Amino acid sequence: MKISTLSRLGRCSATVGVSFALLWVGTISSLNAGGADPPAAKEPATKTPATKKTAKRSDAKPAAPKPRIITVAGNQISLNIRHWPLLGRSDAKYVFVEMFDYTCPYCRATHQAVRGAIEHFGNDLAIIALPVPLDAACNRTVGSTTGEHAEACEIAKTAVAVWRVNRKQFAPFHSWLFEQARTAAEARQHAAQLVGEKALQDELSLPHAANYIAKHVELYERAGSGSLPKLLFLNSSVSGSVDSANTLIEMITRAGGAPQ
Repeated sequence: MKISTLSRLGRCSATVGVSFALLWVGTISSLNAGGADPPAAKEPATKTPATKKTAKRSDAKPAAPKPRIITVAGNQISLNIRHWPLLGRSDAKYVFVEMFDYTCPYCRATHQAVRGAIEHFGNDLAIIALPVPLDAACNRTVGSTTGEHAEACEIAKTAVAVWRVNRKQFAPFHSWLFEQARTAAEARQHAAQLVGEKALQDELSLPHAANYIAKHVELYERAGSGSLPKLLFLNSSVSGSVDSANTLIEMITRAGGAPQ
């Protein structure tokens, strides 16, 4: 398969490279992208006499979900699974990070393998899905943008906006984007059908989606940039297209389960 080189760093690639015991610069621990919802503050405890039992307040705020930190690439990158776009359940046994571009044909091919892995593992698999547009408009590792990636930033921001507005609609929208090449206008139209026109426009008018994409690019740089798609497991990474579901299932199984 032909490799489409976009720049000295960022590219969409069919070549698979596997790296073990990676050397990384810095650690991202529980990175909270701009605009991400912080854990709700706990209410101060109310002192009551020891001899009296008091009923729970009906208006009390629900407890914030417990953070679940997922560590990949040899314990060098740690992310709270609840703060990032996610395919699957946050309590899944197996978790890995995927970096991709919705306009990349090799990312599209890898998505078919991902679908096969999801069908195999069911609720035991979750993927932290980080769009990394191969578009110089929002990705500083790309020297110049080729025609097929010209709207990659806008499509990626729309996907993040869908996740922020209605997380249940993110997975179907994500899969729809990978069915075939989509324009930014088509992506916005379909997103509006899923989450509502006003809710989508309100979200896109805020800086949060763009801030997330900037954080994704930062993670991509820390992961060595280079080819997309990029899959990050506990102690290894894979760069380039993974065309076989069986191959991906083997990678996931070999990587082992993530701590709860």
